[in-house]
Amino acid sequence: MTDTQELTIVVIDDEDIVRHSLCDQLEDMGYCVVPAEHGAIGIKKIQECHPDLILTDMRMPEMGGLEVIKKSKEIAPDIPIVVVSGAGRLDDAVEALRLGAYDYLVKPIKDFAVLEHVVNKALENRRLIEENRNYQLHLEQQVEDRTQALASANLELTEHKQQLEQMVKVRTQELQESLLHLTKTQAHLVEAEKMASLGGLVKGVAHELNTPLGICITATSLLQTNMQKLNEVFKENKLTPSHLKQFFESACQAQDMVSAQLNRSAELIQHFKQVVVDVSCAQVTRFNLADQLNTVIDNLISEIELPRCLIIIKGDKNLVVDHDLGAVSKVIENLVINALQHAFPKQGEGEIIVGISSQNNSVQINVTDNGEGMAADVVDKIFEPFFNNHRSIGGTGLGLFTVYNLVVHSLKGKISCSSDVGKGTRFSINFPLDAR
Repeated sequence: MTDTQELTIVVIDDEDIVRHSLCDQLEDMGYCVVPAEHGAIGIKKIQECHPDLILTDMRMPEMGGLEVIKKSKEIAPDIPIVVVSGAGRLDDAVEALRLGAYDYLVKPIKDFAVLEHVVNKALENRRLIEENRNYQLHLEQQVEDRTQALASANLELTEHKQQLEQMVKVRTQELQESLLHLTKTQAHLVEAEKMASLGGLVKGVAHELNTPLGICITATSLLQTNMQKLNEVFKENKLTPSHLKQFFESACQAQDMVSAQLNRSAELIQHFKQVVVDVSCAQVTRFNLADQLNTVIDNLISEIELPRCLIIIKGDKNLVVDHDLGAVSKVIENLVINALQHAFPKQGEGEIIVGISSQNNSVQINVTDNGEGMAADVVDKIFEPFFNNHRSIGGTGLGLFTVYNLVVHSLKGKISCSSDVGKGTRFSINFPLDAR
């Protein structure tokens, strides 16, 4: 890796203590550090010195961290950006990563080894990207040189024209296949990296629990204060029915607040737990697939208020599989609930068909609805965590991401989605018939 003294890092933070601390630590690591008091100055420094890495705070006067990311990507899209923020908000982290930030750290940084690891990893990632770009340019130059050589040879050896053209055609096909293989491999590595980094991102979701728990603390503190006041009135023999009435009203309000927020916390935790698929805990069970799907649908009908929608199970009613019954049930349950919420949001009439079949020791399940459908850009993001195309309906945006994890990791299968606006949506799932 390049000597750190040759590498420049711009540190943008409006807190003097934090900025100086980061600069000192990075200088101790051997980097050349350029400090900036806020976003506007940081952009100017970036334009002047064209650094190798940018560290920026999120909440700053004049220009916030998200704006710094946008402008930095316009100036130099290849420079990696690491956000170091004390806000700890999940939506900030997701938005920063969406805009192109490489990573997100929460202040205060208690272990600077974490900072050093992230900085080294970001710089190494940039170096690999640059090497890959140079390598591609080198390959293109080699292809161009080779093409010119073949053209010259073709002019000199006209009698071998047909043979040379065939050689060029074969060589071009080999290069295209190699490039396609490299592209697929790169996409697989990118997806694996996203899945690995998601574990760290989900840990930050714990900050979402601060709001309901904070409300609970406030409510209990208020209740404690009212109890103390009531006790003082009682000791002074001034207790009246109105005092008791006020106390009971405030106590009921506090209890309602605590109960509601604790239920909300439990709901959040349950959703977050579903994101992590523990393959080691999966139990392989032999069961009739159609019967189990009927049970899932019947339970949904008894637990939730369904719109005017008909749910039909079609296909091989005698198909028996050896697999994780819980995972299969959860996948179908989430897909049906997703269709009920998003395909028919206006409570209109509709139809959901769950088709099951088997071929070549594989199970094929197709969940199809005739609802509103989705645009192509929505389909491309449908399995991404926290993606929700209907915010007004609610939800955490983890339902289909959980489905993807269950199918890929628990069932060792594949899932795809196809949809057209106004023509409905189809989820296709394929997994082995026997998990043993």
